[in-house]
Amino acid sequence: MVQLHLCSGIGPGDPDVPVVALVIDRDGLPGERALDRLGMYCHEWEGGLYLLQTDGWAERVLEGTRLVVDVVVYPIGLHKVGVEVAAFPSRSAIDPDALLVLRAEAVVDRRVYAQAAPETLVFTADPGHTPDDAIASGLWPMVLAPPPTETAN
Repeated sequence: MVQLHLCSGIGPGDPDVPVVALVIDRDGLPGERALDRLGMYCHEWEGGLYLLQTDGWAERVLEGTRLVVDVVVYPIGLHKVGVEVAAFPSRSAIDPDALLVLRAEAVVDRRVYAQAAPETLVFTADPGHTPDDAIASGLWPMVLAPPPTETAN
């Protein structure tokens, strides 16, 4: 099952900046398996596997101390890596053409979250490994941009 963490020292950028990190199981739920497959579709750059914002992103909402992260992807990206889009009937809150692939929730410290980088990292863990193992593995995370509406000027 996907786990959401808010931690520092793991991002490809400034190590002092907190980062929202998801840890997925490559053999887990359909959304976790889809994200694992999307790693093949990402672009390698500066210590991460970047999913282009034109293909998908992470939508984050903080309500009180509960952080909800929705990972959304356009159907073409899922098709490119052999993922059946029918498994994902829910849609993005921002763009109804994008499919909701995965949702994660956790209680976080609002003050720490206010300092968090805009990107969301996704680490893949093998069954039997802890989230700490995945984060400490040294393997590059998938890096998801915020929604296009949050970065457009």
